[in-house]
Amino acid sequence: NVQEIQFFSIGAALIGLIQHYLLTRSNSKSGAFVMGMLSQLVLLGTTYLEMINKNELSYFFLLFLQSLAVLIYGLVIRSRSLTFFPIGFVILGVITVVYSALKDVGAIFLIGCTGILLLGLGILAVLLRERIAKLGEKLSDWEA
Repeated sequence: NVQEIQFFSIGAALIGLIQHYLLTRSNSKSGAFVMGMLSQLVLLGTTYLEMINKNELSYFFLLFLQSLAVLIYGLVIRSRSLTFFPIGFVILGVITVVYSALKDVGAIFLIGCTGILLLGLGILAVLLRERIAKLGEKLSDWEA
């Protein structure tokens, strides 16, 4: 008597990730990329939509854990698309949770804090540009 869509999306995404693994081993890069992106979209997109619709924080934790599992799989298999996409979904989830928690606060305050945060991250990126360049060189030999 399960009516939560999450139970069905986890199974579908798991099948997609298994197909991604098999396509990666058979050197079908475009097929592996498509299957990886579709399985992530099914898994993480469903959780994100449930988080928005039901407005419960438990879905954010589920989104975080699912993204972490996909990220670990992407790091093990050395796939760029399976590492950056889950990080993007977690960032989107954090922004959504923060916005829903702070929607009573004035928009100017939120824009100001976001601007200060982005300036700080820009300064940090300039200070660490050599390390970021080395990381980019390491990631350049990864598969799609």
